[in-house]
Amino acid sequence: MSVQMPQRGLSQGQNFVLTLTLQNNSIKNKDVESIILPAAFIKGVNAFNTQPAMPRGINSNGDWVFEYERTIAPQGLEQVAFYFETAPTGHFEATGVVNTSERSYEFALGLTVLGVNPADWSPAAAKPISDDAVYEPPYLSVVKIDAFAEQDGQRTQVWSGNGAIISSDGLILTSADVVLSDRYFQLTDLLVSLTVDAEAPPPVPSYRASIVQADAKLGLAIIKPRETLDGKLSTTACLTCPS
Repeated sequence: MSVQMPQRGLSQGQNFVLTLTLQNNSIKNKDVESIILPAAFIKGVNAFNTQPAMPRGINSNGDWVFEYERTIAPQGLEQVAFYFETAPTGHFEATGVVNTSERSYEFALGLTVLGVNPADWSPAAAKPISDDAVYEPPYLSVVKIDAFAEQDGQRTQVWSGNGAIISSDGLILTSADVVLSDRYFQLTDLLVSLTVDAEAPPPVPSYRASIVQADAKLGLAIIKPRETLDGKLSTTACLTCPS
């Protein structure tokens, strides 16, 4: 059995394929029953598809269990492909399992996702909008987003874009191209500047932000402020974003 997947670090929102090759080197048929991808690995990805198509369940440990009932003839082989998109940043390492009618076979999985999110950061749950909510002028929802990367050991702004605040706790809709790394720059941070006056540009730098969700194929991303410029954590209670 062998596993093929990217060995280098991938960026948030990047698509990749995990290919599992199952080979029967014995003189008897091998009956494969299921393939298990562990929770410690799948928390770093979003799943798109499998080839061939397989029913997927979740066991008590939170692992993904794929039903894969195949008989592999002696000296034969089967290939299974899993299509993923990287999600949060971090290193995700675990052991997968292929179950046959006779025994289980383990295989190693390792994935490093690079991006602007600090390790273990996650967005807080959004507060429901109350009936007496006060709505601000639309221009206050427009933000500027600056993307930063390390160049020659220095933090450098490499591009910028716009976004719109879509919730009272600061969720911002923007383009995936603004917040995801490319082949030339590995982004390290996002800076959000707020529009405080329609007649008095430029926007005011206010928060460092992290990615909640990004889809390079759709070209869309959701980000959220995580801290102020002086390092104070952003919460729903202290976030000064328009509704």
